[in-house]
Amino acid sequence: MEHVSDTELMADAALGSSEAVAELYRRHQQAAVRFAHSMTRCHANAEDIAAEAFVRTLIRIRSGSTLTTFRAYLYAAVRNLYLDQWRRKPELEHILVL
Repeated sequence: MEHVSDTELMADAALGSSEAVAELYRRHQQAAVRFAHSMTRCHANAEDIAAEAFVRTLIRIRSGSTLTTFRAYLYAAVRNLYLDQWRRKPELEHILVL
């Protein structure tokens, strides 16, 4: 599957191909973790955000949405998840103090 484009893999993933999903994961997950880590500075948190972003991207593909590029959408999902977490941070700290 190395010579198959991301666009072709996204089309196959939309049809339920677990091989296509696995290849997209192999190609992009570590880059997503590195991107998340550049914001969180916490490897465990970066892995969680990247995993959730991958799932959200896959759901988007399977719902029939047309994505320009897989990595661009994945990075946007990582960024949005980080920002959501950052916005909730004071709320979470308050809960932890109790």
